[in-house]
Amino acid sequence: LVFAKNHAQQIKHLNTNDGLINGTINTFEKDSLGYVWIGTNQGLNRYSGVEFKTYNLGEYRKLSGNGIADIINLNGDLYMIGTDGFLFKYLYEFDRLEAILSIKDKRFLSLTSLNKSQLLIGLSSGFIIFDTKTNQATKVLQSKGVLNRAICYLNGNVYSATSKGV
Repeated sequence: LVFAKNHAQQIKHLNTNDGLINGTINTFEKDSLGYVWIGTNQGLNRYSGVEFKTYNLGEYRKLSGNGIADIINLNGDLYMIGTDGFLFKYLYEFDRLEAILSIKDKRFLSLTSLNKSQLLIGLSSGFIIFDTKTNQATKVLQSKGVLNRAICYLNGNVYSATSKGV
């Protein structure tokens, strides 16, 4: 017989009064330093457990008007997508975001890793693979796929939650 210990869990509700950007929360991810990054349709926050820091998308804000759609921690590096076709990398040494891919006519919806250097970006129709070592992206793959709202790579297969099923 195995007995599980009961661990008390603290539930804390955070909102704009605490410093969170206004808007719908689309995603969140914990980084290797313990910060929680929160992507909303209005922008990006980093939460230390005590306070929020808001990141300005700067010149990208006008272009990535729908904020941050998804965030992933890949080997200690943070990558995030804006729905209006931007892939950002967080630069820890400069405490800012850098756009490393921009495809203006594509809508980015979801993000996952294929391996230690490749990201799979789910689009409103199809996928793009981005290699973080070469900073190169493929052309659109599987362009008949519709609204790849969430994607998962498991045992060599890509699963996509779409408006037409998985």
